Amino acid sequence: MCICRFPTSFLTPKFTIAIHTQGRTGDSSLNTPLLFPKRALSALHFFPLSDIQGQSRDEVFHLPPVTPPATAIVIPARYGSTRFPGKPLARQTGKFLIQHVVEQALRATLAHAVIVATDDGRIYDAVHSFGGQAVMTSNSHHSGTDRIAEVIKRPEFASVQIVVNVQGDEPDIDPQLIDQLITALTSASDIPMGTVGAPFAHAADIENPNFVKVVLDHRHCALYFSRSVIPFDRDRASHGTLQAGPGGVYRKHIGIYAYTREALLTLSSTPMCELERLEKLEQLRALYLGMKIYVQDTPHAPHGVDTPEDYAAFVRRYNHSLHHPGNPN
Repeated sequence: MCICRFPTSFLTPKFTIAIHTQGRTGDSSLNTPLLFPKRALSALHFFPLSDIQGQSRDEVFHLPPVTPPATAIVIPARYGSTRFPGKPLARQTGKFLIQHVVEQALRATLAHAVIVATDDGRIYDAVHSFGGQAVMTSNSHHSGTDRIAEVIKRPEFASVQIVVNVQGDEPDIDPQLIDQLITALTSASDIPMGTVGAPFAHAADIENPNFVKVVLDHRHCALYFSRSVIPFDRDRASHGTLQAGPGGVYRKHIGIYAYTREALLTLSSTPMCELERLEKLEQLRALYLGMKIYVQDTPHAPHGVDTPEDYAAFVRRYNHSLHHPGNPN
């Protein structure tokens, strides 16, 4: 057996854990499963149990101060929902829906911390019950962006420079997308914000205002987002229906965002613009302010959970994956 010390910037409260050589957690003082991002593995310090025999408990459990994480994934989660009340706590798979989202986010390799931001004590308690990290926020926020900004303003997250906003109803979110957005923001100094786009699978969805469209420039930055059909095909009558699929020009916007700290705090402190008010799309505030938004391509849009029917479909996929282990959930 060996002991490992774990810096407390990744999880709270402070703890030291005992791990068997087979890789199982073995410290009975932990009452919940241990969850931490892959990148946190580099911060673990292992040493043989024989090296600490004779030391006091205070000596063994002493953790030196560490620098807070530079990159954080924040998952805003509300209990109230018009179409699916209590959605984050749905548990037909044996796990809370919010737990599936957290576990997918933890698979990203470039994030230092995963935090659920909620205004509901039931969600807060649920997250802590499976070993996650949650922060209580105000119940007066009008958007997830504002809720995330409140978290990032807290003293313990003062050094976070890149923030990824993962929706609390995206249990199938691809961890690689998170890493790609983080990479985009760290590699281009003039791009303070990133998001995701995918081809439309069905042509009929292009004209559905519930699906947001995005058009791009030559750098894959957004020119505009709209619920209307953009771009408008003036000659459509001569060649039939709108073209969906990878070869088409129509891109579906996926609501995952990455921000630099400065961009996030600027957005949260800026009033709604007229474009945002008309389209009900808060990313238009960033474009209105002149911010570039990089749009990362993905071949398939993740399956979000908006309704009980969406959740039932997720449960079926999850149960199927238990018999076909290639699925990451």
